[in-house]
Amino acid sequence: MSLRNILVKLIIAFMDSIRPFLGPRGVCIYHPYTCRKYVRANLQEKPIYLALPLIFLRLISCNPLTAIYWKVRHKKL
Repeated sequence: MSLRNILVKLIIAFMDSIRPFLGPRGVCIYHPYTCRKYVRANLQEKPIYLALPLIFLRLISCNPLTAIYWKVRHKKL
């Protein structure tokens, strides 16, 4: 098993463990390109030293307050 595969599994396990703190499912602001797909794509396409900070930023931006902000901001009137 390669280092990238191990990292993907660890990051996804971490995301699953903090999921209850990120709010209810279905309020993700990153549809249809979810965080899981983002993690896999970044670790496959970019060097690890670039992918990890991008993944971290994505995870900290994914929370209920951010989701509410984006839903209100992009609501079509």
